[in-house]
Amino acid sequence: MVDPKMTEEFASAMVTVIPIIGLVATVEVSSHFSRYLEMLERGEGDMYSRRATTGAVKGWVLIGAAHVVAEWMLVEWLVSTDRPESPKMAMFIAITGCVGFAWALVFPMMSMVDRLLLAQAKVRARRQAAVREARSEPEAGPQEMP
Repeated sequence: MVDPKMTEEFASAMVTVIPIIGLVATVEVSSHFSRYLEMLERGEGDMYSRRATTGAVKGWVLIGAAHVVAEWMLVEWLVSTDRPESPKMAMFIAITGCVGFAWALVFPMMSMVDRLLLAQAKVRARRQAAVREARSEPEAGPQEMP
């Protein structure tokens, strides 16, 4: 098991990394949300897209709040003359950074899957409509002349 400790090197690295992770993830969530709103305006929003977008926003609010708290703790620790090893703080910051990093990687993948599923559903619907239309048309063949 890891024996976490707050060190100046760790705090200095994380005080820089955490805001970058936050910015990248925020841009991804914002981009996804904008695409979802455009889909709604075109009448293409479905339940899956709505759930994915709502989940993404809720998830990012929680992760974003943890990032703000972690950043605050890091800055406070760095400006302090008393710098305890604080294993719990070190673990919280490490977990927050890792979760934010994972979110910044996973969220775009989820968004791509969402778009892929929507595109597949559109193709399937077009094919089904074409099959129905072909079945409803009278067969062209020799016809009797009056």
